Amino acid sequence: MFAGTTVEAFGPTHYSELFSACMGWEVTPQKLMLAGERIFNLMRMYGVREGLRREHDHWPQRFYETPLVREGGEVRTLSRERIDRMLDQYYELRGWNVRTGIPGKEKLAELQLDDLADDLPDSGHVR
Repeated sequence: MFAGTTVEAFGPTHYSELFSACMGWEVTPQKLMLAGERIFNLMRMYGVREGLRREHDHWPQRFYETPLVREGGEVRTLSRERIDRMLDQYYELRGWNVRTGIPGKEKLAELQLDDLADDLPDSGHVR
C-alpha cells in the first residue's frame, strides 16, 4: 500500500486493524481501500476542476531527451511511448478516461461522488 522500509510496508489488512484499534470502530480492509480510492478521486477531480489533464501527467520534456548514465556505463533515456502505455494502463485500472485522465461519471457514481460530475468537462465521461 505504501512504499518504504519493511516496517512501513503494511497492507490494508494491517492498516485496517491499526485504525480499528486506535479509533474504536470496526473498519475492514475493503472499506479502508474504498475510502482511499474516494480520496484519490476527490484529489484528481480537484485537479480536473483546475485544468489538470493527461498531458500534465507527463515528465518534463528534458527527462525524455537527456540520457541517464547508470552505474557500469549503461545509457538509458525515458521513453514517452512507454510512459504513455503505462498511463493508459493506470487510467484503465482507475476507471478514468484513457484519453484525458479524467474520472468518468460511472466511477464517481460508484464512489458516491456523483455531485462531482458537474465539474466534468464535456469529454470527461467518454470512455
